[in-house]
Formats: sequence, structure tokens, C-alpha cells
Amino acid sequence: MALAVARPMTFPAVALYPTDTTNPYVGMIRDGLVRAGYRVYSWDLYRANPVAIAALHLHWLEGVAMGRLARRSLLVTHLLFWKLERDLRRIRRRGGRIVWTAHNAQPHEHGTSRRARLVARWVDRIVAQVDTAISLSRAAIPLVRQNHATLRAPIAVIPHQNYRGHYPPGDRARGRHRFGLPVDARVIAMIGLVRPYKNVEQAIALFATLEDERTWLLVAGDCFDAGLEAQIRELAARTPRVAVHLGHLPDGDFADAHAAADLVLSMQQALLNSGSVMAALSLGRPVLASPAGSLPELAEHVGDHWLALRAPLGVADIRAALDRGIPAGEPDLSHCDVGTIITRHLDVYGGNSGAGGAWGRGADDGR
Repeated sequence: MALAVARPMTFPAVALYPTDTTNPYVGMIRDGLVRAGYRVYSWDLYRANPVAIAALHLHWLEGVAMGRLARRSLLVTHLLFWKLERDLRRIRRRGGRIVWTAHNAQPHEHGTSRRARLVARWVDRIVAQVDTAISLSRAAIPLVRQNHATLRAPIAVIPHQNYRGHYPPGDRARGRHRFGLPVDARVIAMIGLVRPYKNVEQAIALFATLEDERTWLLVAGDCFDAGLEAQIRELAARTPRVAVHLGHLPDGDFADAHAAADLVLSMQQALLNSGSVMAALSLGRPVLASPAGSLPELAEHVGDHWLALRAPLGVADIRAALDRGIPAGEPDLSHCDVGTIITRHLDVYGGNSGAGGAWGRGADDGR
């Protein structure tokens, strides 16, 4: 059944970039748009694309530089960004809109190398051509403006959708067996892509001070940084009761890892949004995290018993969160149901800048 839309779009099609990501965020947006009755294109930087579309919705712009060919050549990276910029101009000439979701304060691979500087310059050029930006929280708007000085477009606030319905049901016993955890243990988990900014090494060091023979730490997910992987494995080998499973997690294993956990731990200190936290809550697991980015707003909806925010985050906070146990029922994530989020995206694609929809409380008009 098609979702209700405030105003029909000029063209019955939208395009998304990128779509080949392990993060289910964009895939759920794509599937929701298809259910709403729209044609959805995956934007391909290596081929011609249709330009008679309502909108091109950009997500992680650094993805332009992350492909197999782009990683090998700065020239290829430059040409791909040039093609994307040309495509944006052609879409806008045909009456389409350019929409960009600001997922992160900086690209995940942010740095000062020649490649990082090239990507930063191109991201500034692309962001300058955006018709509407999307922030996943009110609190993130000032940081988006601060980190993207070329952005002149208004910013709409649309929360990160929850992941309910995306993952299969997890099984606690199966998860404990799969990841080598004792049946009667209390398990803290860090699940998802392992990257430097997630501070897994810091979490292992903190866990080492817990001194609780019943408690285990599970680290599970892909790690694309060989140096970081070696460091984590070395730390884990020296720390009792740390189970490390680095590699691709199919959706079933991802759900089982959460089912095996009593508490999900996030050690990120600087973030705009966290898909890992949203995934944990969607799978019915309480989270302990630092009060960064969108998390305080999310905690307002789900409560401290589901999302406990502490700064500085210490071993006493971990003990207290474990002692509280897994709350009954499930967290209230109705404000970010995927159907509602899709409707609000369609408002932005259609250029509806009225008082409702995605332009409600917390929007920023760019002035």
C-alpha cells in the first residue's frame, strides 16, 4: 500500500547514493520508497543515470573515494567526483532536487593525507549544491553547519529510522554457542563494524578493570583496518573473558550476537548519530553510551533504562547497567518507524517546506 504524501512529486522516481553499503540504513529507505509506489535508482558513478528524477539523495559522500578503482588512483577519485558534480547540475536543470543526509561530523576515514584533502575539497563543492540537507537530530545541526561551511541549504530534521523488521529474530542460546560464551555469563557486547573511532581498545582496557568472573566482553563485526585488528586481537589475548569475532556478520549472526548480550556498550566520544545504538535498541537490548550527538534526543524517547548516557563512562556505570538487567518489553521507537520516516523523506524530495512533515520542530532554514 502506498504511503500518503503531502504533495505529488514532479517525477515518480528518486535515486540514492550509495546503496552498496553494509549499513542497512539506505536499503531500508530504498525498500520503503518502493513500497510507497516510486521507482528507485541506485546512482552509478561509472555509468550514465536518468536525470529526470524528483531527487537524488546523497548519503556518505566519502564513498566516492572508497571504490576499488578510486582507492588505487587519486585521478579516478577526482574524475568520479567531477562526474557526480556534473550529474547534480543536470538533475537540477531538469527540475530535480539534491538532498544530502549528514550522517557524520566528518568522514569515517577523515585525515590529513593527500587523498583525505582531495575528498574534503570535493565534499565542500558537492555540499554547496545541495537543495536540502537532512540532520538526524536537532542537536547535530550546529555541528553540521560548523563542519560544512559551504552548506547554504536549509536543514530538515528526520530521525534515524529504527531497524525493526530488518533482522531475523535472534536466539540467546544459539548466540552464546556461536560466539563461545558461557550460558550463565553476563555479557557486554560491541557489535558492528570495528573502526578506530569506536574505541574498542579503550573498552577492552576498561573491561579489564571490572574484575568480575561472571562477566564477558564480546567484540563482533568486520574490521577493514589490519593494524587495528592486530591490536584488538593482541589486547584480547592478554585480557581474560574477552571473545573477539572479527569478520562479516550475516544478519542472522548479527541478531544472535545481540540476543546473546545483556548490555550493548558504545564508547564513541564524538558522533552525530549511531546506527549501532539504534540496531541494539531495535533488537531489544539496553545500551550504555556517552551523551554525544543524537543520543540524548533518542534517550528522551526510550528512557534511561534502555539508553543510559554517562560521562565520563566508567566501570561503575558498566556494573550498574548490568545489575539493572534487560528491561521488560521493548523500547518505544514509534517516533522513528520506517513508514513515518519515508513519508517525511518524500516531503523533502517534493520540496514541501510547510510547518509539518520533515520541517517540524528543530528545522534550520539556512539563514
